[in-house]
Amino acid sequence: MPGNRKATGHHCSIASCKTVFATGTRRNAVRNRWKGWLGFPDDSGDPIQSAPDPHSVLPEDEIHRDESGDAIAKAVGKLPLRQQQAFLLRIWEGLDVAATAKAMGCSQGSVKTHLSRAMASLRRQLQEYR
Repeated sequence: MPGNRKATGHHCSIASCKTVFATGTRRNAVRNRWKGWLGFPDDSGDPIQSAPDPHSVLPEDEIHRDESGDAIAKAVGKLPLRQQQAFLLRIWEGLDVAATAKAMGCSQGSVKTHLSRAMASLRRQLQEYR
C-alpha cells in the first residue's frame, strides 16, 4: 500500500482513520486526566465554544412556546372551516389573497372577510398569551 500513498498523495482507509481518531481520543483523555490530577487548570474548553449562544432558546421559553403553540392549534381548531382555511392559507402558508381565493374557490372579498373574523376570534381566544 505504500505505493498507493505516493500515487494518490494520501493513504487513509476507513479502518486506519478510525484507529487514528480513537488513538487521538484516548491520548486526549489520558492527558486531561493527568492535568486534573496535577492540578492544572482545565484549558481543554475553547472560550468561544463554551460561550452561550445569543440565539438559543431558554428551556422556560421553549415550554412557554410549546404551550402557546398548543393553544393556537386548539383555537384554530375551534374556528369554522372557512375561517380555518383562510387563516391557514393566508397566515400559516403565506399565500396572497388571490391565491387563497383560488384555493378556497371563493372571491377575494370572502377571503378577507373569513380572515378578519378568524383573526378577531383568535385574538379573543388567545388573549392571555398576548
